[in-house]
Amino acid sequence: MSYFPDLTEYTYFSRQRQYPPVPGETELINVGWLDIEHEFTTGEVPAEFVVKLKYLLDHHRTMHTRGWHECPYCEEAKAGYIKENSGTAEIRVPSGNILYCCPELIYHYVLEHGYKPPQEFIDATLNYTPE
Repeated sequence: MSYFPDLTEYTYFSRQRQYPPVPGETELINVGWLDIEHEFTTGEVPAEFVVKLKYLLDHHRTMHTRGWHECPYCEEAKAGYIKENSGTAEIRVPSGNILYCCPELIYHYVLEHGYKPPQEFIDATLNYTPE
């Protein structure tokens, strides 16, 4: 999977392929695009955040791809076994004029590897009410 530092401009897919459509002034921001060669912030996150993230993963996945990405931190994935530690899509979390773009593996990273996303993303997720 590609690595992008948290809170940088999202460039993984071109704007022509954005779903849902993005109004003109919306900023697309990366969160959770981790890889083995870069350190990431760890720490506790609110339980409600984990529940909301799981809901988004189960009901609001987008930008599906034909292949999958395995978690670079799990031994099973390193050995070629693919289970819940793989991803084929993204989740999106809007907040004002920002749309946070995350690989679906973000949930796994939080739960299994202690990843703590930026606080503004946690807050946006907690405040987001999907339609």
